[in-house]
Amino acid sequence: MSKKPDSTPDDTPTADAESHIQKLVEEFEKRLRQEMPMGPVTLEEIERRADRLGEQVKEAVQKELLDLAGTGYVGSSVLCSCQRSARYVALYKKQMVTLCGIATVWRAYYYCSTCRKGFCPLDAHLGLGRSQCTSAVRARLSRFASFLPFGTAAREIMRVRLSASTVRREAQAVGVLWSRRA
Repeated sequence: MSKKPDSTPDDTPTADAESHIQKLVEEFEKRLRQEMPMGPVTLEEIERRADRLGEQVKEAVQKELLDLAGTGYVGSSVLCSCQRSARYVALYKKQMVTLCGIATVWRAYYYCSTCRKGFCPLDAHLGLGRSQCTSAVRARLSRFASFLPFGTAAREIMRVRLSASTVRREAQAVGVLWSRRA
């Protein structure tokens, strides 16, 4: 994994949600003005514009909320699960398949030389697992994969190109989780 080029450990999460909200409001206002028809349009065109705007809004909100979450950097060292000190190594990138598309998450990575394990505190905060897909994507993939061939399920529900094998793997993983709960 690689370091984010222009980041320092000082880019910790801030409580300044207001600036993120203001940025979104300005962006939405601009997009709404672009999408407002200048003359009469069909219901089909209205639906198309509303759908396009809705997708853009979801993407922008997701991006701002991820930015607000920060990197998970909590200092040059942090307590490991073995109760020893783990040192900060670098910011690592993880790309996730979300319902809005691909999201890139930059996470502070810590390594414990005592137990020889590394971890990213932000992963626990955001609920990230080993999968490249979020739990919402996994749930949707599983639902569709139970009715459709894996390749068709991937094309029908995702804005991101996924392979049939990824759909199969994710659906099977969800099935294993559900079988353990039963």
